This record gives sequence, structure tokens and C-alpha cells, in this order.
Amino acid sequence: HMDSSHIDDRGEHGGIWVTIPGDRPRTVVVRRDYEPLVRAGITDLPADALLVGRTRGRSGNISGAVDDAEVFEDCPRIEARLLRTTWLTWLVTNRIPLNVILDAAGLTSARTLTDLIAALPPSEPGDLLRDGGAS
Repeated sequence: HMDSSHIDDRGEHGGIWVTIPGDRPRTVVVRRDYEPLVRAGITDLPADALLVGRTRGRSGNISGAVDDAEVFEDCPRIEARLLRTTWLTWLVTNRIPLNVILDAAGLTSARTLTDLIAALPPSEPGDLLRDGGAS
């Protein structure tokens, strides 16, 4: 349950930092590609405005927002429970150090990541190992 006070927009060069409250509080940074969308969504919000949902403390807010989204007919079905998995998959398939992924995801072990990696398609390691990762 996040409100606009959890977002720290540091401008074009500093990025957008989001504080995630809860049992495993952490800070994540919005991907550069999505900064314009986040900025459009938070413009003129009061400091305590909920980011998703209308009722503080209510569960299912993310699912409700995704279910109510207007999407193109050829868009794959979006499921809130899979959004985190998609994000983690992006992280592990890019040049992101493991400790950064664990901290951003609020994980205390890599078990979730090893389960996720097992579901990824195989890749040819030659260029990845020679060139220092995916580009």
C-alpha cells in the first residue's frame, strides 16, 4: 500500500526512486524506459495520495488495477501475480549484479531466482561469458 510520498523523483539524471514499505522494506529505481509514464501518473498528486486503489489497507489493489486496464486486443493477458516474475526475469537476463537484484526484490536468498532461471530458455554461453553478459 504505497502513496505518492514513497516516490522520490530526482529528475532526468537522477531517476525515480521508490521506497517499498512492509515486512521487507527496500528501495527500487524505476527503469529509465518507464520514467515518463511514472511521471505522468504522479503529476499533481497530493503527498498522501494512494498510488493504486482507493482504500488504504485493502488487498487486491494491483489485481484490480490490472483487470480494469484498457489494452489492445492483441495484448497478452496481464496478471498482477506475474508482474514481479517478469521484472525478476528482466533483471537476471541483464547485467545486474546478484546482490542488487536480491536487495531490490527484498529477497534473502537466491532460491526464487534459481526457480525462475530454470524456466528460462537455454542460451549459448560463449559470447555471454566472453563479452561479460547480455547486451
